[in-house]
Amino acid sequence: IVNLLWVFMLLELHALYQRSLSSLTLEAKKLGIVRPNLLSRDQLLLDILFHSVSTPDTAKKPKVVVSGYLEILQGGFGFLRSAHFGFQPSAIDIYVSPTQILRFALCSGDWVEGLARLPRASENNLALLQINSVNTNHPMNCEERIPFTNQILVGSQSDCFAKTTVLSIDGLEDVQSMILRSQDRGFTTVLYVPFVTDLMLQNCLAHFQSDMNKGQFFFSKILDSQQTVTETHKMMMNRLKVLASSGQDIHCILWGLENLNFGCSLHSDNDTKFVQILTEMAASSCLLDDGGSISTSLLFYSHLDPCVQVKIDSLTKIGLVTQTTLKELEGELIIQR
Repeated sequence: IVNLLWVFMLLELHALYQRSLSSLTLEAKKLGIVRPNLLSRDQLLLDILFHSVSTPDTAKKPKVVVSGYLEILQGGFGFLRSAHFGFQPSAIDIYVSPTQILRFALCSGDWVEGLARLPRASENNLALLQINSVNTNHPMNCEERIPFTNQILVGSQSDCFAKTTVLSIDGLEDVQSMILRSQDRGFTTVLYVPFVTDLMLQNCLAHFQSDMNKGQFFFSKILDSQQTVTETHKMMMNRLKVLASSGQDIHCILWGLENLNFGCSLHSDNDTKFVQILTEMAASSCLLDDGGSISTSLLFYSHLDPCVQVKIDSLTKIGLVTQTTLKELEGELIIQR
């Protein structure tokens, strides 16, 4: 069992995240971990790693293949965050040193893949040893790119599809149709789902597996919703800027606008966070002078709550969003440079 798991971890740590909690608990018992059912999911994963690759010969300790979205902190160092933990700090986050960030000119939102080692006695997280790719490209390609903050914004209202639209859809098929239409027209699609219950997550992954494999699927867990929505939104916005600055035309689809308002109001009596998130998404729609653009579509089922509709109407009046229909939007999904 140990040898099999040893080979498994050399493939990718990400695969461990996808295993059910019952499967991880059973694996932990076989490895001799005491009372694994009392451990948190991230601590359980870390203990399984430690017990599976423990060997007195440090030279023979395997390097774990890892991947994740980079978040750079104020100290100049960063961590690779995982969507499986709502992009919040966890024991399975991968530490990225300031030297690596400076050497490859990394930015928050980069999708980084590489090799990592287990924590030493004085450390709390796995540490990145080698960067194999950044945004699926060679890491040295990052040195030549211009950061999003230094790009020239042409404007959100232009002949190009670089704006924020709000529209109603009938069901899952409409979301899938919009994704396929966007990809056919040359857009890189980023799907943003504010909340995912277990059943909904399975449904999403079944229909949007290609988006998940490309790292373009962002979701928040229903537990501790206000915190996870904040972290997910921050990482998603950084991701949009990274993709646009590399010259790609991005279409971000927020699926479930009404759920966003529910989640942000779950732990407070006001909807300040909802307005902030919605406004930031609307303001991010832009066209870059050197290539690349960001377009956002906010989807909802049937009718919005009246208080949400009031916020949408206010943003419409000041020109940040455009209320439209699915048919009209699909007709505009074309890039004209």
